[in-house]
Amino acid sequence: MKNQGLGQRLIRYVCIFLGNLLLAFGVAAFAIPHSLALTGVNGIARNLEHFLGLDMALAILVINLAAFLAGYICMGKEFALNTVISTVLYPIAFRVSSQMSGLAALTTDRLLATLLSGIFFGLGIGLVMRVGGSTGGMDIPPLVLNKKFQIPVVVSMYGIEVASLMVQLTYSSSEQVLYAVISTLVTGTVLNQVLVYGNGNIQTMIISKEYERMSSYIQEHLGHGCTLVPVETGYLHEQQMAVLSVLPARELGRLRQGIQQLDPLAFMVVTNAREVRGIGFTLDRAVRTLIKDK
Repeated sequence: MKNQGLGQRLIRYVCIFLGNLLLAFGVAAFAIPHSLALTGVNGIARNLEHFLGLDMALAILVINLAAFLAGYICMGKEFALNTVISTVLYPIAFRVSSQMSGLAALTTDRLLATLLSGIFFGLGIGLVMRVGGSTGGMDIPPLVLNKKFQIPVVVSMYGIEVASLMVQLTYSSSEQVLYAVISTLVTGTVLNQVLVYGNGNIQTMIISKEYERMSSYIQEHLGHGCTLVPVETGYLHEQQMAVLSVLPARELGRLRQGIQQLDPLAFMVVTNAREVRGIGFTLDRAVRTLIKDK
């Protein structure tokens, strides 16, 4: 069991390491040389480099550390530990990649560079998220805002991205920003493929004697709802509850990690959810709070 746990942690660290390398390579080899507008922490760092003259790698490190501290204070130590590797590793990987001679000459076609940057971004972020890690940076503020002010994660995330692109538009051409939009679309498509073969949500059924703790973990740590379903075990004919939950694919790694810690012997089935409707998906989560209060 210890060897198995060690192997899983090793795979997780390798995926986080490779994911950050791929992400840094995509920025250094395709986005920067072709002056593509950037989103996320890269976009904010580029704005700081342009207006304040800060070194981009240093700006990324400062932004990541600030976001890490915010996540530690607002989201807790467990969440912070999942982001600490990328917080430090990505700026180093970006610095090394940006100083490698020859990367800028891989292609002279801006459209090809746009597509390749999106592919590498999606592969990098997807690898990190698939094992329950986080790329840090701009992943954290939307989660903090959601916890403190109930602002939907998607709304604040896109708000930050749009604001960053609008600032870059003051010193970039509209064509550069439009190429960035293409890159972002490609990133999202590849990211979904890496996570769960193109489906955005998953359905999971967990059977364990620790069902109450697992239910609390899904609701309190992952921020998603679940349903307790009465079941009877086939071998011992014991009556207990199973935990049924539907959540975004990006949360699968964190779910696996939490279930493993609560009950290594838990039985878990994960399937793709083709369509999900209701509270937390097509209805605002605030509705659930109102129902609970009644």
